[in-house]
Amino acid sequence: MVTIVKKSGKHLNYWLKSLLAEIEALLVMNKKVTAVFDGDVLHPDAPLDLKPNTRYVITIQELNEPSVAGDAWDVLEAMTETIEAPPDWSSEHDHYL
Repeated sequence: MVTIVKKSGKHLNYWLKSLLAEIEALLVMNKKVTAVFDGDVLHPDAPLDLKPNTRYVITIQELNEPSVAGDAWDVLEAMTETIEAPPDWSSEHDHYL
């Protein structure tokens, strides 16, 4: 939380530096990156614009990719299911709701 108060001289300079540090901390950008783990090291799929020799916090989440190969129709077909229903379900759907 930032509080505005009257400051002067050295106190003003220190206060402004502190305020800028707080603002910079709030403006830290989070990046989402995909990577491949080879058993030892994570290899990012794209170059990273990060400062060398800087510590970062990394959150690991497994990426679940569709296991179906092919075009969009193949993916949609793999996502659909068949359910058991009465033969007249399409013509009498209001009756079954």
